[in-house]
Amino acid sequence: PRRLAVARFTDRVRVVATGGNGGHGCASFFRDTRVERGPPDGGSGGTGGSVYVRASKHVGDLTMGQHSFRAGSGAHGSGSQMNGRRGLDAIITVPCGTTVQCLGPPTRALVPVAEVLRASPTLLADLLRDGDEALVAGGGTGGRGNVALRAGRLQSSRLAEDGIPGEQATILLTLKLVADIGLVGFPNAGKSSLLAAISNAEPQIAPYPFTTLHPQLGTVRPPNAPWEETFTVADIPGLVEGAHMNRGLGHAFLSHIERTSLLCYVLDLTCSERHPAQQLAMLQTELERYMPGLASRPCLLVANKADGVAASRRLAELRSQVAHWVNQGELASVLSPATPGASLVLPISALQQRNLGKLASRMAQGLVTCRRLQADADARAAAAAAKSAEDAAASAVELEDGDRSSQQATWDTHGEARIAPQAHKGYGWVREHDAG
Repeated sequence: PRRLAVARFTDRVRVVATGGNGGHGCASFFRDTRVERGPPDGGSGGTGGSVYVRASKHVGDLTMGQHSFRAGSGAHGSGSQMNGRRGLDAIITVPCGTTVQCLGPPTRALVPVAEVLRASPTLLADLLRDGDEALVAGGGTGGRGNVALRAGRLQSSRLAEDGIPGEQATILLTLKLVADIGLVGFPNAGKSSLLAAISNAEPQIAPYPFTTLHPQLGTVRPPNAPWEETFTVADIPGLVEGAHMNRGLGHAFLSHIERTSLLCYVLDLTCSERHPAQQLAMLQTELERYMPGLASRPCLLVANKADGVAASRRLAELRSQVAHWVNQGELASVLSPATPGASLVLPISALQQRNLGKLASRMAQGLVTCRRLQADADARAAAAAAKSAEDAAASAVELEDGDRSSQQATWDTHGEARIAPQAHKGYGWVREHDAG
């Protein structure tokens, strides 16, 4: 029997972008039966098209039908002072959240593959919003015709310039999902079941680990909330111990957590290999080792599979351990619930739809807190930048005043230096009258 093709999620791809060549200039002269020697009338060549990378909200991943993009070349110039048309641009459409890196500097000649692989990537742009674009390969300039080459005494040139080839660059495109909340947990913790229960996503669900091999996005609306208050949740595939060292698919999974504003740790209460408290500690360690400061982002603690055997005992132990860590100041990033006296750990059951409404409400409240904290941080950064600018301006004024005060001495006819009176300091330079 024939196998059905399974669509693969691509979040990293390398493409070659080549700008269009510039058109050649034309060397021709005006011809007419009534004109013995006509003037030059050769037009210039058109500019080659450029290659752009553009973000679109209608694209899901970096799956492409081709890995080489070339813009159109400019048309050649012709007689009767007709310039060539400009070449068509080539657009590489990518999802929002794609980073554009260039492997080596753009060149106008063919670069060997081995040299490209040895080159270090240089960040060109970070396309976050729909419509953002970046130029990756510019088109070549068109050659000038003999009309444009007329200058001075040279009014009858028989020369014309050739067009310049377009730039060629090897581009590395990396997708990092743009989501409000990221579900973080070990394999088989129930993250896909949770995403399917609280959102409109339809991830693959099965009773074995590593069911999710690529991130999934879902839109969540809290209970009794308008559509304007919806937010997106990303199901990050399960992490393994040593993911920060790229074990398994560590970096490929961890890179999608970088842009999330709020982390949601999904802990398995029925896991026989690791205690839920140990799961939380290992997850935070992996995130911190992958990117310093990532584990310090605001987060929520969710204990899944609360309907399992011995789940109540493990939940009590987890809450006790979390309270101990909070008293020691180790879990400062965990957001407190809005309800006074409520536990930081929320027990849920994605299978039995238990406490999912409370979880959605906590997520919405956490996002409001994250936005407020981000606004406060931006305000502090703006105030610090303004203060630095004021200090720099004050230092410049003091330096200028010092230079001006050192030049306030005036010279009389006898060659003796005198100091201008301070009363006239605000009226510019004052020359004293000679005493004799």
